[in-house]
Amino acid sequence: MRIYLPGYLVRWMVSCLATLGMTMGLGALANHTSGETGILNVLAAGSGMAFACGVCVWIVTAYIYVFLSRHES
Repeated sequence: MRIYLPGYLVRWMVSCLATLGMTMGLGALANHTSGETGILNVLAAGSGMAFACGVCVWIVTAYIYVFLSRHES
């Protein structure tokens, strides 16, 4: 079943890039707007946490793919 893992790696990388872009965009928007920006900071932090979780999933999936590639039964 390891032949399906590269597809999942690509999907997780795309979602990680999207959440990183959202984090950077919302962080920049929160810094440049005047007035109450609490919600933008919370949204930037939330998308940053989603990015961190996505990177963890990507690393574990990549490790599993390498492990299964080297230890074929």
